[in-house]
Amino acid sequence: MPNSLRSIVRAAQAAPYNRILVCENDGGYSAEVLEFPGCYASGSTADEAMRDLDEAIATWVRSELEQGHSIPEPIDEQFSGRVMLRILPSLHRQAAIFARAEGSSLNRFLATAIAFYVGARTAAPMTGASELGVRARRPARASG
Repeated sequence: MPNSLRSIVRAAQAAPYNRILVCENDGGYSAEVLEFPGCYASGSTADEAMRDLDEAIATWVRSELEQGHSIPEPIDEQFSGRVMLRILPSLHRQAAIFARAEGSSLNRFLATAIAFYVGARTAAPMTGASELGVRARRPARASG
C-alpha cells in the first residue's frame, strides 16, 4: 500500500467518527461506523468487534478511494439537550399517567424511556472515536 494511502487510512482510523457498538442477542457484538455505510465488524467480545472495526475501516476507505469517492468527514454536531416532540394526544395522556404513577415528571419519564430505548449506557471512552454507546438489539414487537 502506498504511503499516502496508508496515511489516509490511519487518519480515518484515528478520526472521531461515530462508532456504534451493539450487544447482539447471541451474546456477541457488532460494530459499525455511522458515517461509512456498510462498514461493519463483529466479534465475540466488545473489544474484538472494535478491533475488527479498525480493519473494516481500512478496507472501506481503500475501496472508496479506489472507486474515486471521497471520504466523508466525521459528524460533529452540538446538541443542546432540548427537543420539541409532537406525539398523539392519546400517547401524551398515557405517558403522563405512567409518569404520575412513578412519581416522576413527564419530562423525566420521557427522557428515561428514550435513554432505555437507545441504550444510554456508554462503553469506556475510545481513543480517536466518538463512542455512541452499547445497546442491546430488541426483538420486534408483536402487534395486536
